[in-house]
Amino acid sequence: MLCIVVATRSSKEQFKTSWLVRSLQATADVRLRVAYENHLPLPTVYNAAIEAAGLDEVLAFVHDDVWIIDRHVGERLVLALLDYDEVGVAGNARRLPNQ
Repeated sequence: MLCIVVATRSSKEQFKTSWLVRSLQATADVRLRVAYENHLPLPTVYNAAIEAAGLDEVLAFVHDDVWIIDRHVGERLVLALLDYDEVGVAGNARRLPNQ
C-alpha cells in the first residue's frame, strides 16, 4: 500500500483543500500520514514516518502543493521499486531553454 507522508503548515481543515488531497480523491489504495501545522524539520517528520511504517507500505514523501495526475501512482511506484531501492520525481512550473 502507498503511504504518502506530508509535513504541512496547514491545519487539518485547510489541508482538505490542498492540491494533493484534491488530486488523490479518485485514487484508491492511498493512505495519508500528515503532520499538520508542522514547524519541525522535514527529516524529523520523515524519519518518524519511516519508523512507524509497516513492512507492506511504500512511502512517498510529498509536498502538499503537488497535484498527482496518475491514478495508478501506487502501483507504478511498487513496480519501480522492484528494480531500484529508491525512486524520485522532481518537477518545476517552468522550463528554461537547454534545460
